[in-house]
Amino acid sequence: MILFNVNSNILATYINQQLAIAIGQAEVPEWKSIIASAIGRYCRVQRLQQRLKQQAAYAKRKLLTFEEADADLLNSPIESLSLSVRAVNAFWKLNIHTIGGVAKYSVNQLVAMKNVGPTTVKEIEHQLALIGLCMKK
Repeated sequence: MILFNVNSNILATYINQQLAIAIGQAEVPEWKSIIASAIGRYCRVQRLQQRLKQQAAYAKRKLLTFEEADADLLNSPIESLSLSVRAVNAFWKLNIHTIGGVAKYSVNQLVAMKNVGPTTVKEIEHQLALIGLCMKK
């Protein structure tokens, strides 16, 4: 019994097998919940695969350094990044208000600053990578 017509054959085959087994052992009223559960699992796997593809695409991109980046991007306010309030406040206290102001520092320089710890550095590295920048080496 084929219930899904999907391009990812392995996953679809697995779900179809599991449904066939479960439906063969279940009463008719249980079919609806069994099918809904299988579709839910399938959708979660599809979202995970999509996220992994996006992460792989980000990893393949060449990140620009502070010197290579566009001036408009570097002059953008730090609030345009999706940083935590704690991270933004820490940079404001250090009088760093732009993306370029953060990107010109190395990881070691940032960690040495007051109120900036490893978690904040990871957060800023991630957000800079999302817009195609990397911190100073």
